Amino acid sequence: MTAFAIAEIKALVRQPQRVQAQQLLERLAAAVLPILTRRRFHVRRLHEFFPKDGALLGMNVNRGAKIYVRLRLKHAPDTFYPYEALLETLLHELTHMVHGPHNEAFYTYLEELKAEMESLMVRGLVGEEGAKFADAGTGQRLGGSRVSAPARVAAVLAAKRREQYTSLLGGKINHRLG
Repeated sequence: MTAFAIAEIKALVRQPQRVQAQQLLERLAAAVLPILTRRRFHVRRLHEFFPKDGALLGMNVNRGAKIYVRLRLKHAPDTFYPYEALLETLLHELTHMVHGPHNEAFYTYLEELKAEMESLMVRGLVGEEGAKFADAGTGQRLGGSRVSAPARVAAVLAAKRREQYTSLLGGKINHRLG
């Protein structure tokens, strides 16, 4: 375990599919571990929450002492949000480690985190191994710098998933992130 790993990851006990929720939180934590390590973010707790306000998707308490993420739909607590949406919520909450208010600096930093996350995902760098090798270089090939076919495919698939998620929400995302 690295020094920047999240110490406590906890799903809600009284909600359906608790085991799947726990696994989802652990997957999210592993995905962002290289970012936590590179940026030296200390997040003590990552917890699921299910607030009455259905538009509230996440909350960062005391700059990482505890980060809450809503995993489930308000009117269907046995249904989880898409993984990519949850990851975006977590990145939003990690942005609050640096910027409190939702201003231009906040959204610029959030875009940096999203780009970094996409780069890590394309390179398959998640969890502790990803944290070790995230800054290992880009691995340029001799004779050119073409993007490999698997990277292009992964980027296209990620764009399609984002497009599908946006269309599920009626074409625009209007959720409030804490």
